[in-house]
Amino acid sequence: MFVIAAVICILLLILAGVDMFVSQYNPDELSNMGIQQNDG
Repeated sequence: MFVIAAVICILLLILAGVDMFVSQYNPDELSNMGIQQNDG
């Protein structure tokens, strides 16, 4: 049971890290990489 909880926490940390990493780029660069951000 503890292992499952640990894996979930790690996955959440990875997702948060990816969010921080993506937010560092400009929308223009994101659109060039094929990632679109919808603000609103």
